[in-house]
Amino acid sequence: MIQIGKLEALMALLLSALVLGLIGYKRLVLGYTMASVDQEPGYQVTLKVDVEGSGRDLNVRFPLPMQTERQSIRREVDESGVFQFRLTGNREANWFAPSFGSKQALQYKFFAQTQARDFTLENQTIQPSTDFANFAQYLNPTELVQTEDPEIESLAWPGQVSVSSPRMVLRKFSM
Repeated sequence: MIQIGKLEALMALLLSALVLGLIGYKRLVLGYTMASVDQEPGYQVTLKVDVEGSGRDLNVRFPLPMQTERQSIRREVDESGVFQFRLTGNREANWFAPSFGSKQALQYKFFAQTQARDFTLENQTIQPSTDFANFAQYLNPTELVQTEDPEIESLAWPGQVSVSSPRMVLRKFSM
């Protein structure tokens, strides 16, 4: 058994008192706080898409948020399994699988931080546009949105005839 002498016990007591005194001085006099991990402000975003193939090539594209002066995107992780993943320069995610014939989930995660902005608006009521021609650009088919595909039209308008103008589309949706 090791015996501690009076001198060693006194030195340990003085050293402990000195350390506790310094900690107390920093906390009470200088206003230091105990260290803690602050949660990083931002949003953890998970994009999950369940896909089911029929044996043909499968290509899924999705626009991702851009890096701007107001928003930063970090910690991007792709968990797409059998799919080949590619991120284009204009921040479009592209998943591809040749001869895909099963069920699979695509998952893409990222952390987004945004900064608030104040905008000065004129002191007047904003009136929505009633000009139906302005809506045509949003209803026209594009490479990514194939609105004239027969399968899409059959799902969008079950039991109804196709609509021929943006005005008719808006009427159908507003009923």
